[in-house]
Amino acid sequence: MAALLRERGRAVHPLTLSGLSDRSVGAAGVGLDEHVEDVVTLLEDRDLHEVVLLGHSYAGLVAGMVADRAADRVAHTVFLDANVPVDGASMVDGWSAAGQDLVRASIAGHEGLWPAPEPEDLAGHDLTDDQVADLLARSTGHPGRTLLEPASLTRPMAQLSATFAACTLPDGPEQRPHVEALRGAWDFVELETGHWPMVAGWPVRSKRPGGWGPGRAGGPTAPAAACGDPTAYRVHPARETANGPNPPQGVEGSGRSTRSDQGRP
Repeated sequence: MAALLRERGRAVHPLTLSGLSDRSVGAAGVGLDEHVEDVVTLLEDRDLHEVVLLGHSYAGLVAGMVADRAADRVAHTVFLDANVPVDGASMVDGWSAAGQDLVRASIAGHEGLWPAPEPEDLAGHDLTDDQVADLLARSTGHPGRTLLEPASLTRPMAQLSATFAACTLPDGPEQRPHVEALRGAWDFVELETGHWPMVAGWPVRSKRPGGWGPGRAGGPTAPAAACGDPTAYRVHPARETANGPNPPQGVEGSGRSTRSDQGRP
């Protein structure tokens, strides 16, 4: 997706978060704050401003916390079928007790990592057999601490300029209550695809304008936001920001949290 965005005149800044892919050494010791710091450091080191920050799945936690801490640099945040942080709560705190026990046991049983998805996790997500095979081949474990540590925010998420893009397959567009409560404060859009639209090719297939940004979601003046690299799903939360109009710059993030992962039946 980075190449596609650059072809459209966007400045894109890919980043692999600590504990993932080629940065996997010591992954079990990586926490949520380290992922937030990864992105804040990139924004500062490259002196990026007017950024459209996109977080997919788990990385919505990271994107929300970065947008809160670096408000002078992030103009708009896109949550792509993503978790939204709640101050003082971890990603799993809103799950059922059984769901929390399951993920904690899974992390404990895999040396502190949330294990890579299995083929059945990808069923019903608008992916071809080749896309499923590629996704599985790229998978690595995810630092388990990042799912269990609480988010820290200085202001309500409703104060962000943000878009929530909900993928409707396979379970429909319904979100957790604290996300639904943001309707009216944020733009909400629905994508008729599964949890990995950047792998399924949705941004290429879609007739929607080039992205989301300040103003109405997908409107004609909205700068394109990164929808992710095919390697940037749960196991490889890469980040890209697509920044304002001169030209947009981007940091995108990802993680694998299907709605069933979020404690739903």
